Amino acid sequence: MADKETTRLCIQIVQDQFGTTPARVAAELLSRGRLRLAHIVRSTSIKSRAAANAILILIQHNILWHCESAVEGEMFEVNWEEVLARLRFGRYISIARDLFGEPAVDILSFIMDHGKVRAGDIVQSLIQGINTKNTALYNSTLISLLKSMYIKPTSAALQISPRDRLIRYQEEAERAKRASAGAKKGPLAAKDLLEVRELARRRLKEEVDNIEGGGFRRRAKDAKETLTSRTPKRQKIDEDVLDEDIYLRVNYAKFNLHIRNRLIEQSASQRYNESAGLVIRAALAAALPSESTLHGVRSEILTMQNIMRHLPPDPPLVGIAIRPSGSGSGSSTEAGTQALMTREYVNILCAADNPTEAGRQSAFMAYSGLSGAVGGGGGKKVAIEYENIGRRLRFKIFETFVRERWGELAIRVLRLLIDKGKMDEKQIAKVAMMSKKDVQPLLTKLVSASLISLQEVPRGADRSAMRTIYLWYIDLAKTYSVILTSLYKTLGNILARKNAETQKVSAILSKRERSDVQGNEENFLTRGEREALTAFEEKRLRLGVLERRVEECVFILRDLAPDGYAGES
Repeated sequence: MADKETTRLCIQIVQDQFGTTPARVAAELLSRGRLRLAHIVRSTSIKSRAAANAILILIQHNILWHCESAVEGEMFEVNWEEVLARLRFGRYISIARDLFGEPAVDILSFIMDHGKVRAGDIVQSLIQGINTKNTALYNSTLISLLKSMYIKPTSAALQISPRDRLIRYQEEAERAKRASAGAKKGPLAAKDLLEVRELARRRLKEEVDNIEGGGFRRRAKDAKETLTSRTPKRQKIDEDVLDEDIYLRVNYAKFNLHIRNRLIEQSASQRYNESAGLVIRAALAAALPSESTLHGVRSEILTMQNIMRHLPPDPPLVGIAIRPSGSGSGSSTEAGTQALMTREYVNILCAADNPTEAGRQSAFMAYSGLSGAVGGGGGKKVAIEYENIGRRLRFKIFETFVRERWGELAIRVLRLLIDKGKMDEKQIAKVAMMSKKDVQPLLTKLVSASLISLQEVPRGADRSAMRTIYLWYIDLAKTYSVILTSLYKTLGNILARKNAETQKVSAILSKRERSDVQGNEENFLTRGEREALTAFEEKRLRLGVLERRVEECVFILRDLAPDGYAGES
């Protein structure tokens, strides 16, 4: 179940996009967990048919998981991560426009509006009222989106909670294990349990991969050639033929890769210069085709040729003085200079001038093996360090969050606790070069905000307060969770403010949408109404920018965190 602020944010999103009844159903499920339809109807006082329709809508848009239990029967559960992903739909459409053009925008918008759509219905619905010559363009764009996994197939099996499927597969694997070992009573050994869990996880992954890896039907390329072939069972196939009976949905993970890459490029540009950002962008583009999720520790191994192949021809790399060696034509000399510049920027991004642990932690890339030793620049292969970059981005948000509320002294204390570990109050004041009267209230504020924790170490069995040592420490996983909850609260406040501002001018907006007013606002709207609309548009724009910035912080803290902040503290 989601926490209080996440629940409030999810309810607001469902309210804005689906209306009151689905929002009431989602609120009940978010507050109480999975429920049956009868329980939802009784708790919300919604008519049974209206509640069933709301559930169907939410299932169609992948917001509800459906599950069957032999004891409880049919039950429903909210996938709150799916609800929060809807805040990024605008960015997903912008990415699709940059990659595939306007036809991809139409296709993605249609799928987002319907949740899941049969492949054969997408193009037919889009070309209604349009010249049919666009049919081939839409078909080719749809196939390109599916091949590159920006949309993916789905089925009824994926509408069941992954946790329920994993538990069922574990039970089946455990029964099979007991049967193969003979009839034995009692629990399985620890080794057997690990094997059972691994088999269940592997089976779940294979099931998802088989469903999402489809989308194209096998068809004989030439029927006459197939009939006259020596081996008629072996048919030539054309995998570019779309299976029109499959259902498609948007693959958020693929779009999230582009958001992550943009954040990494911005970070490198801010730290060094624009040319460093171009080099890291080329490396990210070279690694993108082989990636499907955000949870990789580092990218695949990349060569200098792969990076240079993805460098844009304009603008050229600048910022480093390179003296090309040898003679030749102008174009070859320019290409050689660009190659040397690329290699030098890769050295900088790999922190080749700082062969320490601090240098490694601050690097964007790392050489594979020992070929990229300091000063050599001869490393032929590199990898992008996603985990290190994500750690730095999360810590930057953490510092900004603390600085805005408690100032630079709080940053000094928290950095000290992260670096040194558990310390008592006197040690903190001494090492941080602060007076005790400043440290004590600051620690109280930070522990009240759940950013730091207190460890009691009693000197005797009586656990007397006078004979107890109190050590302060910071748990980054807990701290990031607290900040994430605060960001969810901020997003909820932003959405509430947008709704309130819209309600203030709802009458004017309704008047502007009339057919006789559209295009003639100067004649039909008063000066006060036009000024109110101008002020409303400016507020909505500012709130939209703020929402995007806060959601970007949420993306860094939640989506870029490997395995739930494992190894951060």
